[in-house]
Amino acid sequence: DDFYIGQTFLVHNKGSNSEPTYPTTQWSNAPGDFTMAGSLGDTLITDPKTIELVNGSGTTSIANAQTSATAVTLTIAYSTSGDPGESGTDNGGSGFVSFDVSGISFTTGTLYWRIKAVVAGSGDGTGTSVISFTNNGVTNSDVDITLNFT
Repeated sequence: DDFYIGQTFLVHNKGSNSEPTYPTTQWSNAPGDFTMAGSLGDTLITDPKTIELVNGSGTTSIANAQTSATAVTLTIAYSTSGDPGESGTDNGGSGFVSFDVSGISFTTGTLYWRIKAVVAGSGDGTGTSVISFTNNGVTNSDVDITLNFT
């Protein structure tokens, strides 16, 4: 009992016979991947974006994994009440804050956000960024951003 044969391996279920627990956090309706582009020296703010959290628990965090593009500094403004606007503070927005952001009291509903890119006048302005959304330790949604500032 409790062993399984794979194509090239055998697994035995050593331990209890109880079902494992599965994370219940489920992000949905994430925006698609997109590009932020312009010239070195630019400051660019994205259009409003939203992501839905169906059934989270605990707190939410947002992280940025950026490759190359050392001339580009990304910040995020977020709100649970509506578009934070180009100021980042509309609708109770957080203002544009540095990554990584943690401890956001958000467990269900719509999170509204915008990304701001401040680009130095010289240096490497091309690369990628992956914005990851995590709730209660579970990350199951991210947005890929192509950075193209020349």
